[in-house]
Amino acid sequence: MGSLATLLMTRPQAQSEEFARLCRSALDRDLPVVISPLQRIEYETEPPDSEGETLIFTSVHGVWAYTAHLKAAGRVAYCVGGKTMQAAREMGFKAISAFGTSEELINRILRDAPSGPLLHAAGLHTRGDIVETLQKNGLNASRSIVYSQIEHRLSDLARRTISADVPVVVPLFSPRSAAIFQGQVPKAPKARIVCISAAAMDEIRSDAFCAVVAVAQPDATFMLNVVVRELIRASSS
Repeated sequence: MGSLATLLMTRPQAQSEEFARLCRSALDRDLPVVISPLQRIEYETEPPDSEGETLIFTSVHGVWAYTAHLKAAGRVAYCVGGKTMQAAREMGFKAISAFGTSEELINRILRDAPSGPLLHAAGLHTRGDIVETLQKNGLNASRSIVYSQIEHRLSDLARRTISADVPVVVPLFSPRSAAIFQGQVPKAPKARIVCISAAAMDEIRSDAFCAVVAVAQPDATFMLNVVVRELIRASSS
């Protein structure tokens, strides 16, 4: 295998750097990386109206935004995936992970049927109708917007990378990121797109790119494995 394909990361800077580090470690070699976040995260300046709830988190940003104002105090938190659960535990929550999609998170909460109020500490842009579904099933659930996702334009370097006649692999970690990326990059024949879910893949035109795949489970480890596989494929093609 010659030079590796370029990894184009569109997550926030720190998360992009960490994922790129994991890719390099898995490949055991250097890897060209371009980082150009598609969304900027802004935390709300006012704390949510919260007293005694069981929390629901669908991203690590929800955890960090919530705990920027209020302490976990050992409360229970339902989390959509392993990374979010880990972040919640580090902040002092008794965190439970659904290890999957928002639908699986809803199903887990409905099975447990907590008796007290539930608060979804959410971003401005959310998917899955979590609160509405819980309410329809008789649970006392509400939503508090604790952060916003502000769309960013791809950098000039990222645009040159995606339009050059060289292989590039682009992991997309949410349906919103996928929709923003597709809107900014209508076509890139040398790009291989890795989506974290079928919902994210639905936002991408399969005929606009070299390959479009979704991981079997919306989890960081699954994403890492598939991205590494696609980097190897792109580099050997």
